[in-house]
Amino acid sequence: MGQGKEDPMERRDLRWAAGCLAVAFCFVSKEAVRYTALWTFELKSALLMTCIMGFAALGFAVLGFAAFRRNRQLWSNNGLLVGLAALSCAGMVVHGLRMNGLAMPEWAVTLSFVAIEASLLLLVVVSQYLLCFSWASRMSAFAWGVVIAGVIQILLAFMLAPIAQAVTILGAPLAVAMLLVSRRALRNEEPRPFGGGALEGEEGPKRVKEAKAAPMPLFSMRQAFFEPKSFSGYCLTVFLLSIVLMGAYSQWRGQQDGHLVSMLVQVASGFGFMLPALAVVAMEKSLQVKSLFYLSQTTVLPIALGALYLATAFSGPSVSLSVVLFDAAYALMLFVIWLAPRVFEGADSFAVMWMGLLIYKMGWFVGVLSTASLSATPLAWVGNVVVVVAFLLLVATSAVSVMNNYRSMEHKTADPAPAAPPFFERACEALGEEYALTEREREVLWLLARGRTASYIARDLVISEPTVRTHTAHIYRKMQVNSQQQLLDKVDEETKKQAASSA
Repeated sequence: MGQGKEDPMERRDLRWAAGCLAVAFCFVSKEAVRYTALWTFELKSALLMTCIMGFAALGFAVLGFAAFRRNRQLWSNNGLLVGLAALSCAGMVVHGLRMNGLAMPEWAVTLSFVAIEASLLLLVVVSQYLLCFSWASRMSAFAWGVVIAGVIQILLAFMLAPIAQAVTILGAPLAVAMLLVSRRALRNEEPRPFGGGALEGEEGPKRVKEAKAAPMPLFSMRQAFFEPKSFSGYCLTVFLLSIVLMGAYSQWRGQQDGHLVSMLVQVASGFGFMLPALAVVAMEKSLQVKSLFYLSQTTVLPIALGALYLATAFSGPSVSLSVVLFDAAYALMLFVIWLAPRVFEGADSFAVMWMGLLIYKMGWFVGVLSTASLSATPLAWVGNVVVVVAFLLLVATSAVSVMNNYRSMEHKTADPAPAAPPFFERACEALGEEYALTEREREVLWLLARGRTASYIARDLVISEPTVRTHTAHIYRKMQVNSQQQLLDKVDEETKKQAASSA
């Protein structure tokens, strides 16, 4: 790559390193109350859980309105960044004082736990910022950010308690500081728009216009259950996985003793959290994004079930084995959310990320409320029912996915497509590059140009016919055609150009 063509968002310099640290400190702040070597585990009441979820839902709604309706770059708002960091820091200060023996009124305890949730909203803002980077840079920044967060979690277990607690309290302000450092390094650069992440590499006004035109993803209950590879299926999977993970978490939450077991649990938690990130870094260049996405989505469930089994089979120091699997599954679910914008490229990238984190939080609420908050009430049996139902639904959606893949392969075997004419594929690829089509739109274009119907394309790509029609409308708009015949003419013309250039 020539020096003059290097993408400023691709360079792994100060802006990239500061972005990694912003992610890392976001997770340190977000997970600080789970650091068992520092705090005593507290069972949250149903009312407190409802307050926490209400604040999180309101925060997501406000951020979503600003980003989608007002088209705002949240990460450029200093007031928002400082406000979220201050809320999270204040909540952690109150939590730390209570854990060190200072009596607090009940309303202050409730507000402190609610305020700590600002760290999740800060992660949403940092995620929007990283979406401005090229795919390779933002993927590596997130992966190494998770690794650094795991390392910090392990190191905190061996520090003096006051120092370790101070680090967790300052997690959110440190995340904002790193974001400001990274943002300052870009002050003379034109940042990539956060919508339409599939348009990387395209330059000029046309690229920005297309990025802003990226549609909002829509949720369909039918697609959620019968098309697991759709956006709706992805949302349902994240929701159910969160419930199952909280079921596993509830099995070992009371095992800590404030000494050896608590330290082992925290070290195991940090180690398990960073393992998937290291695996993703190792496999990123050898696997396609979709393969990595579906691999993470497929393996997270058995890992969570392994954590659930080990948590019930062992106690004391041995419970740390289940914690490794639990946090590995948790990290994998986060990577599923992080990879999703690249998989569902036809939709607004930030909207996909925003929805994934919101759905995760909703699953967390249902899981913790049913398995922990109700455990000391006559409704304790509800937790087991909720986890079992979530697990069965995950198995059912996995079975549907396997059946859809089998039918697709069977259809291709029974009705093989005729060989493409010479230079046809090269022409479709050239048109895809010229008109900035997403990866899925290029697949649809290839089949449309061969005269395939919407029903055939839906079966071949294992998506719904309405989804095919949506992609077709985007292709027509971008390529400035009004019918399939005009599309065929344009492809035929490009095919002739490719043949002439190779003559």
